[in-house]
Amino acid sequence: RDLIVTGVQTCALPIYRRPNGAPGEPCSVGRKAVMVVGVLQLTIYISESHSLKEKRGVLRKIKSRVRNSFNVSISECDAQDLWQKTQLGICQVGSDQAYIDGALQAVVRFIDDLHLAEVGEEQVEFLHY
Repeated sequence: RDLIVTGVQTCALPIYRRPNGAPGEPCSVGRKAVMVVGVLQLTIYISESHSLKEKRGVLRKIKSRVRNSFNVSISECDAQDLWQKTQLGICQVGSDQAYIDGALQAVVRFIDDLHLAEVGEEQVEFLHY
């Protein structure tokens, strides 16, 4: 009855063993990934900002509007001490890579359509579990 996690097989699910060392129920080998994490790194330029306080105000508006419109996590990740440039990290989890990619691209278009800042470089990465 009691199982202890002792390792991980190739499908990234734990291998269980009973307390006496006997094998438990391992995961099925060759199982498809059931979770996809999409991570978008987006550089933003705020040319109208002349202080960190103004920059924070613009970023607060962008982040709150994105959170209210999309099911994503968003955070300022780099260049916090620069007045007119920042890098946002935007993440979404799901089971379909094409859907996540479309949703992240929709976030970029949404931020661009706000006309609060200029969208710069974007980089998308997908992690499969």
